[in-house]
Amino acid sequence: MEGTTSQLTDKLFSEEIDLLIDNSEMDDKNYDKYYYSTERIVLAVPSGFEINQELNQYRLSRESIESGAYQSREFPELPLPLLKKTPFIFLKEENSIYKRGVKMCSRQNYTPNIILKPDQVITAFNMASKGMGATFIPDALVSSVPFDVPLCYYKMDDGLAIRNVYFYKKRNKYMTKAMEEFLKVSLGKNGAMPVPVPAAERPSGKDHAGRTKEA
Repeated sequence: MEGTTSQLTDKLFSEEIDLLIDNSEMDDKNYDKYYYSTERIVLAVPSGFEINQELNQYRLSRESIESGAYQSREFPELPLPLLKKTPFIFLKEENSIYKRGVKMCSRQNYTPNIILKPDQVITAFNMASKGMGATFIPDALVSSVPFDVPLCYYKMDDGLAIRNVYFYKKRNKYMTKAMEEFLKVSLGKNGAMPVPVPAAERPSGKDHAGRTKEA
């Protein structure tokens, strides 16, 4: 199933689905999470936009993104105010990239010229590749497209651009053999081991002697 984080979280909690893959930091009290990957948000600007000529020193090659080399400090980050009145395609408000994009712009005192708000990142990516506007996308999307698209890519300068992707399971839900094997195939032999919950966030209870203990 595909949907927004809130839609799929409801299905996970009601046990309509067994696992959810998402880049949001969900409540550790209700869910076990399994680390999948770390991705970085980059800016994709239609290559036909004249602004790219002014940003040449910041432009990333597809090869540097695919190899991860662009994450080195040798690659400069793009100051968003240089984009001036460039039209932007943002995702809907409930999307993580929307929230991060707005904060990144705000921290640089830049107000983006938002013209469209599609539901899915792949839709925004396709719109950008058609020359409709610039958009924030995860770097993994650049690597996953098996052909060149008419886009120029830029590195962002904010910690908000970096996010982890996890599989989530409802806490205390029985881990079936199929779920366990799926996580191992997806994440490696230790994939079925959840990320430890910080001690301060663990639910507590009483042992048989009435003493408080951590669950």
